Amino acid sequence: TLADADWLVSLDPSSFSIDRAHEDTRTPRRNDDVEAALTRLRELAQFARAVEAKAFPVDVSRALAPGTLGQQRDAVFQPAACVALVEGDDDGATPLDASNETELLAHCRATAATAAQNLAAAATKARENAVEKDSEAPACLLDATAAQVLLGSGLVQVAAMNLAGALDHLEKMLYAQLRDAVGKELTPQDFESYMVSHERKLFKPCYRPAPLTYAVRRSATAFPDGSLSLEDSDRAPVAALSRRVDVPGDEPRAVRLPLGASTIVECQGETYAHAYTARTFAGARPAPLQLVASARQFSSWILVLGTVTAVDEFTPAHAIVISNKDEVIIPLLLDPLPAPKAFRDAIESLSPEQQEFCRAFRAMQLASSLFGILVVQVKPQLEAVLNLPAGSLTKEIELSSQLMDFLQTYSVPTDVLSYDGDAALSSNDKVAAVRAHAATISKMVADARERDLAAKKAEAQAAVLDSIADEDRYEGFSMPECEEEGGAVMMGAAPPDRSRGGGGGSYGKGGRPTKMRSKRVGALRSTGGGCYEQDFGPPPPQPCAAAPPPPPRAAPASNSAVPTETPTSPRPQQTDDEPVAGSFDVTALPRRLDAAFDKLDGDACLRPTTIKSSTPWRVSSQKGLLSAAKQTAYDADRLATEKRKAFELLDALTRSGAIPLLSTQLHVVVAATHAFDHDVAETVVRDNVNPIVKAERSSLLVASTLFGAAPRTLVEPSRVPALATAHEAALLDG
Repeated sequence: TLADADWLVSLDPSSFSIDRAHEDTRTPRRNDDVEAALTRLRELAQFARAVEAKAFPVDVSRALAPGTLGQQRDAVFQPAACVALVEGDDDGATPLDASNETELLAHCRATAATAAQNLAAAATKARENAVEKDSEAPACLLDATAAQVLLGSGLVQVAAMNLAGALDHLEKMLYAQLRDAVGKELTPQDFESYMVSHERKLFKPCYRPAPLTYAVRRSATAFPDGSLSLEDSDRAPVAALSRRVDVPGDEPRAVRLPLGASTIVECQGETYAHAYTARTFAGARPAPLQLVASARQFSSWILVLGTVTAVDEFTPAHAIVISNKDEVIIPLLLDPLPAPKAFRDAIESLSPEQQEFCRAFRAMQLASSLFGILVVQVKPQLEAVLNLPAGSLTKEIELSSQLMDFLQTYSVPTDVLSYDGDAALSSNDKVAAVRAHAATISKMVADARERDLAAKKAEAQAAVLDSIADEDRYEGFSMPECEEEGGAVMMGAAPPDRSRGGGGGSYGKGGRPTKMRSKRVGALRSTGGGCYEQDFGPPPPQPCAAAPPPPPRAAPASNSAVPTETPTSPRPQQTDDEPVAGSFDVTALPRRLDAAFDKLDGDACLRPTTIKSSTPWRVSSQKGLLSAAKQTAYDADRLATEKRKAFELLDALTRSGAIPLLSTQLHVVVAATHAFDHDVAETVVRDNVNPIVKAERSSLLVASTLFGAAPRTLVEPSRVPALATAHEAALLDG
């Protein structure tokens, strides 16, 4: 092993310095000059260890007692240890500076010379003693010169270790100072809390990140039917940048929702775009989120999750009906993609065909990062499909519940329930007509239930008679010996050669009869000639006559007529400063963010991130109005069932796509991850980086892309000078 000893020998201590202006200079420990010195010292120490191992295989220090080699090494003063020497508070010591350098080096030389002399004398004496005892002793290994070489090699190793330890100690002192300054060990949660507060002061009110939570309601003054929020693991809503994509007052945007191969539903309503930025440290993955959806009592709405694949197309993955104080907690996983610069560096050495494949696959990944949340309000759509005025079912709680039961349980077509009379009638009259239709359907359901029950009773009675007839065919079976007890029949002795347990009765141990109990079994009566029949009482009552039809109505309208009044959902307050672009293409948002990251993120820390729902879903529901809530976990099979039920309801509410969904909200969430290489304290101390400035840059990049405006127009005017000092003009000007 060779080492560059000339660099160390020719080094003038007074000429060594750290280039503080260099961009890679971070701390007294983390800079190119110190790293070069430590690297060469480590190489020299490794060379010294190799010399000891090969030239002196015998442990010479054993023969140098009492002046051992280790003792003499420890007696040499090591000036490298003084690099991190700090005076105490009350020791009265004078701080060391450059003026003490000559004295320290002189003391090092003096102690080294003394140690060399002592070691040489000890080696010579040990050699003489060894020769006196054994003339053939390996006296060459106990030579004074060899001992001094061992002393020098050990001092080189100790110097390298002491210098590295002293510099590491300086860095630990910085960690301690940072901890004392903030009063605690900083965690990613602490940094996230600070950034929430910082961004609240940084951006203008209309652009500030806000908790991503929305009330599901039909108008700004209506009581909400439920709520929807994106939360962390502590059930706190996460902050995100949000904007409305569609233009208020213009023609509502239509988004196609496929319910199957032949049914596509058109969704009309508001569209919002949200941008969430996760921050990770020390290579950790983004913390999982959860989507929490809940409904109020006597309310219901439909939640559909999927991906926005085009400007007017939503591809569903899951769907569920939420009603009557249900609460659904959906786990969401965040999966960061490579940063644009990292992706470009990774494919640089690939062939053109391989690069083309990687680019196409990345484009697919970016397109799938648009996580869509579709909210469909049921009651407004129920009014629309039944041709009722908007708001007419608000207080019709029992009727609404009955109609939902017809649609979900019995799949009743909405055409048989809808109002098709005179459009000039009042709202109460129209609701009364629908109530009459519902009463007719309810009676049909009740009659069908009675007929089904009667058929099951007849089947049970026939089975009992068949079993009695079978038992009567065997010899030794006497019907008069049967006992009647509360509608139950006890058979006589078991017939010979009859297998036990057959027919309508069974036999216990020793052939003893057991009782056959059934509420449907009547008493036995004799018909003469040794024959018997069973009396089941009077026949069941016949179904009641159908209710009289409602009075005739004038000029029936088309079943497809939809009320012109469309319920609206609450909208965030718009300000004059907020840009609203009707031509905003939400599907281009991932590509725009990727391009912005590639252009302005010099550290390659910002990574596009996909959001995927996971399993199991946790659902809290109550069976009745006064029942206790029950917790259930929905796996993939149960979620498929819930999706089918929700799609069947959507199919009924739109007449299989004949009318659009009028009261919907589409929330499109795009995510990014700012990944720091080290934890919070190491980023501040070891990298000498202010993570606030880096995270601030990420927020400005994402906000500028989402709102389509220069960052300097999004922040408070008082913050612009400080931002101009911390960031380059290209970032602030967009």
